[in-house]
Amino acid sequence: MSDFLSTLNVSVIWWHNVLNIKELTFRNVLLLPIATQVSVV
Repeated sequence: MSDFLSTLNVSVIWWHNVLNIKELTFRNVLLLPIATQVSVV
């Protein structure tokens, strides 16, 4: 049972990291054009 829980914990942490990375890249993709426009202007 404890093995199952530790495995679950690891996978939750892993998914959290994956989603964080996706969210970060998504934000960068959105903010990059805005940042370049601001710096150009």
